[in-house]
Amino acid sequence: MQRSRVPSAVLALASLLMLAACGAEDPAPTAAATSAPAASTTASDVKICTSVQKLGNDLKDDLLELQQSKTGPTPAALAAILTKLEDQVAVEAFSAGDSAVAVAARELGSEAAKAAKDPSPAAAIGTGGFEKAETTLTGACKAVGVTVYF
Repeated sequence: MQRSRVPSAVLALASLLMLAACGAEDPAPTAAATSAPAASTTASDVKICTSVQKLGNDLKDDLLELQQSKTGPTPAALAAILTKLEDQVAVEAFSAGDSAVAVAARELGSEAAKAAKDPSPAAAIGTGGFEKAETTLTGACKAVGVTVYF
């Protein structure tokens, strides 16, 4: 019975990551900032969002490879993908300050780390915390002019 939950959760994660590929490659033009701190925050936020977009595409490729492998998406393989997500988001977000984008990215990384440690990472992905973190990050990135569906 556990085996039937893994493919559906993997498909859900793959769907979310595939939506990341639908996001805009170039951020929409924004009005010039009136202060230097706001401009630097926006620049770092845009950088985080575009990095998350690229990371989503890379993870989607990893998931597709898992689906096509002989062993399929094992809990250990899913945990490795989630750990990669957490590690790479941390690199971008932890030095970016306390903007809405940075906070949302750190939350997504935290939720990915929790799911990776769960005995059933696929089931943990479907929890409200992970989905909420994705939605929050998507909204924060949209606010700075970058469309990300993660």
